[in-house]
Amino acid sequence: MRSVPEGFTDKVKALLDEAGIGNLAKADVLGQVVANMPGTCAGNSNQWMLGGLIFGHAIRTDAVGILKKVVSLTAENVNYNDMDCDLMGRHLVIPIECLLCSGIVARVIRPETSPKKEECPRCKGTGIDPEFTEQAWVLYHRNHGHASFYAVHENSGRTELHVRELPYNSSDKLVAKTMEDICAAIQKDCYDYDCPSLHYRDERDEGFVLSLSFDHPRSDWPEGVHQSHDCHVSLRAIAALDTVAEHFICVIESLEKGEEP
Repeated sequence: MRSVPEGFTDKVKALLDEAGIGNLAKADVLGQVVANMPGTCAGNSNQWMLGGLIFGHAIRTDAVGILKKVVSLTAENVNYNDMDCDLMGRHLVIPIECLLCSGIVARVIRPETSPKKEECPRCKGTGIDPEFTEQAWVLYHRNHGHASFYAVHENSGRTELHVRELPYNSSDKLVAKTMEDICAAIQKDCYDYDCPSLHYRDERDEGFVLSLSFDHPRSDWPEGVHQSHDCHVSLRAIAALDTVAEHFICVIESLEKGEEP
């Protein structure tokens, strides 16, 4: 789905204000509008509306940027809140196939003009691109027995954000294994690593909370508009994003000041 420009939101807000719709009723009114539009399927609209809400909330709060920042500050485990909470992040740089001799363009689109790997002037026979990489940021958060994992994967054109949870009071061994499995899986293509928490990358995964992907805005699109996004959500998704926008941002401020969160 494509994101909407801010100007469209302004028009909707003006229409609601003109009708005297107060702040507390706007979400309810928008739901009623969708329900009464011709051809609406309530089952699909419910998921799409929740997905749009989560996508918009993630973009507005810069959830991905916050997660990257907190990962950069928690390479070593951070224990806080009277020893009841833990945060630990890992930043991964992921090599990709050489774009000249080994990537999909070289192998499928122009195989007749692409050099052989062993003769490639770009990668010198390694098959690994010397300039471009993909990156991932994985964060483990434990809060009074609740274990959550946030995983961001980013390439030159698109970003993915996944949130998963373990059952309450899961063992330290399971928490550690899940962290290692997610770190391994996020570096692979979908289905290429057998990680129950990050195998299908949608609601079929164990402990599923949220899976969101969106492309990066381009200069030839309206400002701030993402040409497409895909969002699979559970009812826990908004709480997970609120933890990022309202809690992790405070943790960052404390750590940057050298204080205990």
